[in-house]
Amino acid sequence: MTSKLKTDVLETVSGSGTIALTNQLSGMTSASLPTLTHAEMPAGSVVQMVHTNYGTTLNTSSTAFVDIGYQLSITPLYANSKMFITFSTHIYLQNSSAAWNTVSCRILRDSTAVDGGDPANSYGFGKYLGAGQYLYVTYAKTYIDSPNTTNAVIYKPQVTAGQGNPIEVNNSSAGGPSQLTIIEIKQ
Repeated sequence: MTSKLKTDVLETVSGSGTIALTNQLSGMTSASLPTLTHAEMPAGSVVQMVHTNYGTTLNTSSTAFVDIGYQLSITPLYANSKMFITFSTHIYLQNSSAAWNTVSCRILRDSTAVDGGDPANSYGFGKYLGAGQYLYVTYAKTYIDSPNTTNAVIYKPQVTAGQGNPIEVNNSSAGGPSQLTIIEIKQ
């Protein structure tokens, strides 16, 4: 049910005058509306975002972390901002012999690991696979980072094959390209 309020005149609180409403919105355009700068936005606001998709395949059996092949740069607007980072990639694991196979990913800010990526701990994905078996994995993680700077920082994902068995990152059968998104949250 739609309600309508029709009136020609509104009276002020004191009763000493009236407020005319006729054509008050005529001529208003989006250009006449005020815009907020990032400085005027309250804490908790998203002040900027960068995003990329990356689909080039990486084959590795490295037990050390290696770059997946792409990175994002962002220059924080505030030194105390939080960076909300989402990362996902699709990985194909295969075993040449019956063994425990793991894969682990991490994000670097410049040369510092932001979170995770320790193959010996719970940040990785592990699965027992028989000889010749394979598995498709979607690896997704969110991170909160505090770069504490207003200088440009570079974020990049890395991967490791924990037991040295071959893995293929960005395998199209596993789901497609990697994605990395960085969102600056004003504090």
